Amino acid sequence: MLPVGRIPVIQHVVEEMATAGLTRLLFVTSRAKNIIENQFDNSTALIRHLDESGRLEDLGDFDYKKRGIEFFYSRQQAEPGATAPGGTGEAI
Repeated sequence: MLPVGRIPVIQHVVEEMATAGLTRLLFVTSRAKNIIENQFDNSTALIRHLDESGRLEDLGDFDYKKRGIEFFYSRQQAEPGATAPGGTGEAI
């Protein structure tokens, strides 16, 4: 994922959306492209590590569940006979 500083661009976009009051975000992905889901998934290992280190507050704004933000994912399907999904998402 393309970073700006040390944070992926998509993270900055989500932060702006959350600041604007959006609480339900939908990502359209494709097969084997789960990096976006992983980016916004709750990492129990990270939370446990921060808690044990006394640094749970470092999670801060990235605790989306606590902020009431829900993520939804929809996989874009390929048309019958095609090897990959068509389009670039410009219609969205």
